[in-house]
Formats: sequence, C-alpha cells, structure tokens
Amino acid sequence: MDAEWRLYGIELKNVEDWNRLLKNKDDHAAFIFYGSYLEGLGILVKNNLIDIHLIVELTSGAILWFWEKYREGIIDCRSKLNWSRFFVEAEYLYERCVEYGKDHPELRIASPRFG
Repeated sequence: MDAEWRLYGIELKNVEDWNRLLKNKDDHAAFIFYGSYLEGLGILVKNNLIDIHLIVELTSGAILWFWEKYREGIIDCRSKLNWSRFFVEAEYLYERCVEYGKDHPELRIASPRFG
C-alpha cells in the first residue's frame, strides 16, 4: 500500500523524469517495487503458471492504471537508455488484461481514474 500511495505522486513521462526519480530513493524504490510485482505476475501468466482470469479478478484495475500512467515514460526509457526489457512483462500483462476484458465484458475491467 505504501508503494502504491507513493506512485500517485510520481510522474514518468520521459527519461528526464526517470533521472529525477533516481534521485529520490523512496519514490524510486516504490516504483521499482510495484513495477517488479507486475513483472512477476506477467511472467507467471506468460508461462501459464497462473490463469489470466485470476489476475483480472484480483488486480486488473491496478495493472491497467500503472501501465496507462507510466507507458509513455517507460517506452521513452527503453529507447533512450537502450533498456529494451524495461517492464516488458508488465506491458504484456496489461495487454492480456485488456484482451481478456474485451472477451469478458461482464467483468467490467477498467483503469481507475484518480484525480
């Protein structure tokens, strides 16, 4: 919960934001912790060790929120830092959640809007 709470205030639109994030130990730790958690879930789904249905029911809103909030900055870091695998499994997980949601509209998965 602490990591998620910190994420609400973290902006990551480009590599410059990433470099600023590196200077704040607590924010950086929260971002890496949360992103690594999603990476792990993505690997479990990709390797058929856990069914995407379980993940969608458990935490699809958080997955969609994270990727939609940070996609732009993550992709910029991949390109400019030559970091091709930066959160690729989190992206995979996001895509699988969206795909599953389209096939199962009754689940009404969506990214929460905080403001």
